[in-house]
Amino acid sequence: MPSARMAMRWWYLAVAKSTARSSRMDAHLHQFADSFSPNRYPLQRKTLRYRPFHFNAMSYTIYKKALLKMGKHSRWERADMRSSQLFMTTAVALSVMGATTCWAGQMTVKVPATASAWEKSPNASMPQGTGDGQAPAKAEGLKLVAGQKILITATGEASTFPNGPRFGPDGQRDYVADDYPGGSGRLFPSKYADPDAFPIHLNELMGVFVDAGGKVVGRPFAVGKAWKGRVPDGARALQFGINDDVLADNEGAFDVVIEVPAMFPDADLIRAKPAPKPPVILPPYPQDLPEPLLLRPQYNPIISDGSRYSADPAPLVADGVFYILAGRDEAPEDGGGFQMMSWQMFVSSDPATKTWAVLPDLLRPEKIFGWAREDGAWASQIVQGPDKQFYLYAPIMEKDCGARDCFGIGVAKAPTPVGPWQDIHPEGPIISQKAPVRNSMQNIDPTVLVDDDGRVYIYWGTHGQLRGMELAADMKTPKGPPVDMRLQGFFEAPWIMKRKGVYYLHYAANNAGPASPCTEAVYHACQAYATSSNPLGPWTYRGVFLDPVSSATSHGGIVPFKDKWYMAYHNADAKGGTHFRRSVAIDEVQWDDSVSPPALKRVAQTRRPVDPTPTANLALTARITASNLPLPVQYRMRALNDGRTPLAPLPPDMWANWTGRNDAQRPWIQYQWDEPVTLNGSRLFFWGDRQTGSGEGVAPPSGWHLEYWTETEWKPVSATQSYIVKSGTFSDIQFKPVTTRCLRAVFDASTDGKSYAALGITEWEALSPDMIVPPQQAPRNQATPNCTK
Repeated sequence: MPSARMAMRWWYLAVAKSTARSSRMDAHLHQFADSFSPNRYPLQRKTLRYRPFHFNAMSYTIYKKALLKMGKHSRWERADMRSSQLFMTTAVALSVMGATTCWAGQMTVKVPATASAWEKSPNASMPQGTGDGQAPAKAEGLKLVAGQKILITATGEASTFPNGPRFGPDGQRDYVADDYPGGSGRLFPSKYADPDAFPIHLNELMGVFVDAGGKVVGRPFAVGKAWKGRVPDGARALQFGINDDVLADNEGAFDVVIEVPAMFPDADLIRAKPAPKPPVILPPYPQDLPEPLLLRPQYNPIISDGSRYSADPAPLVADGVFYILAGRDEAPEDGGGFQMMSWQMFVSSDPATKTWAVLPDLLRPEKIFGWAREDGAWASQIVQGPDKQFYLYAPIMEKDCGARDCFGIGVAKAPTPVGPWQDIHPEGPIISQKAPVRNSMQNIDPTVLVDDDGRVYIYWGTHGQLRGMELAADMKTPKGPPVDMRLQGFFEAPWIMKRKGVYYLHYAANNAGPASPCTEAVYHACQAYATSSNPLGPWTYRGVFLDPVSSATSHGGIVPFKDKWYMAYHNADAKGGTHFRRSVAIDEVQWDDSVSPPALKRVAQTRRPVDPTPTANLALTARITASNLPLPVQYRMRALNDGRTPLAPLPPDMWANWTGRNDAQRPWIQYQWDEPVTLNGSRLFFWGDRQTGSGEGVAPPSGWHLEYWTETEWKPVSATQSYIVKSGTFSDIQFKPVTTRCLRAVFDASTDGKSYAALGITEWEALSPDMIVPPQQAPRNQATPNCTK
């Protein structure tokens, strides 16, 4: 029984007899027809491309007669017939268009570097650029059939002006979606395409299949030099554009060649990602609890002797017991970053008794979550679910995460607040830069609310980005997409709670400035709050209720216990405390129920009283001003007289005048007292990231001197020794006693002869022969530049 291939051969021979114009054409047609014989299958692409034929109405009539002979063929042969018919139908279409001397399934498209890959109106859910690009480059007239193999090759390039390619630290091209200097930014990877499956760089070529209305079918794909795949269901056209969300500044073009149906082995098809490895399921942990440390602190913080540090407290009340889950800070005193390897638990029968047991090093992330790295025990929370079990939500550093930031939020379950815990989503974090939708934020600081009706909500975020969403009853599955929230001054550390039917969301805010109700320095944070009648907002800002603490970060949580409410938070008040060696404190929270909704009153931070030992440092009672007001928001004026000289200071630990450009030649700082004081010495602690003699950065000055106010003019003090400049320790000066209301330090900025470096000072002491008892807090009001009262 003749096969479909043989039918094609008969047809080509018939065409040859009716249309051949020379013996040479006849030979070509015989050779082409031979390619359909069984021993020459599959078709050779070279043969198809270089064997032109002449097609007319008579040849098409003969072709149809040849197909009729195949009516009783087997199912396999009829399938082969349909393939042959598809081949010839494409040929007919191109013949009608006048393409009588080209292979039927090949087309060339020019793609300018300013082309977008899809139209906006039918693709509202897709990421879009600024709309300044041209329309997509379309493969006009191309007939697509679902399942067909298609080959796309491309040559050329596109570049963005004026930046060009961007490379990572290891020389790799950077393709992670983020802002790009100069305006250009990637559209992908995004929630639409995983970076492992879509490693496309800025300004590289991407293709999309679209339906009849122009809506994208399936995922956009990176063309590269050659892309081999199949036409997806519903595709009616093929379009090309550039992976960039700002297109007008682009230059260049691509030449794209399309072949459909294409002939290549199935092994060359673009394949889906292999199935992930099976999750690692760890046994419940811990099986045994550590020996508790018993404490009876009289003041905050709970552990104040510097024997161990604790941070990011998350309070929980369960079965009449007060718990505080906290990370352990392990950074050295001169450390400039967080080192947090484990969590610890504070336990009390009643915080009012000031009696605590601490379970040290209770939990480690890698012993709960099989996908976790051995570090990153950051701010977490334990809640009791509707099933009375306990759930730990923890931001964990994920191994081999495939994203720019590897923090993800995992969830574990335990019968008690202290364990044993077991991961209930061992496949990985429930929230990350890849789940539940792609994002570029750092996914940390989770907080969870189990509402009165049993519904569960989770919130998380940092660096000004806050999201929330509902979870299913299993406490781990998203019930809907994340909701972006906007809160005044939000930085990080959200905490959700409910009281009298009102939802309260408090958080660390750092809307900074000289007149800010929150903080004068951007590195520090206050605690502000907002309210809503809906757990996912919108939220109404209500103000600040906790002033900045002594650590740069501020993190806490509020819970009811018996007839009171308590807030656990952290600060750097413990012995040896720093921004990276914090300690948990706890204070009572008061409510104002006379307003609607009830308001949080400002929390009074209780701490150990200041040492009453008399001191000669009268700076502790002075007001301050400087030559560079308003002060840049990263610095803090009151750092000059807070009594701290940290080994690894952050910007708010100092006064400085750095602006990033040629700084002042003769800056000054000034103390002012309400009544005249007698002074005979001073000490300054200079900080710098450059040496004296530099004209950039922050450097100790080339010189300095002191002046005092005589009530009519500024006059230099009579120094009894030479002024010295040291870095990393105090620079001292003694002078003949003066009685004044104002003392000014004037500096000769470091210079290289071309520009001037900035100046930084972490502490300035004004010494007196008269001793004083240190105040509990330095004056907050600012001094006047001309020493007026």
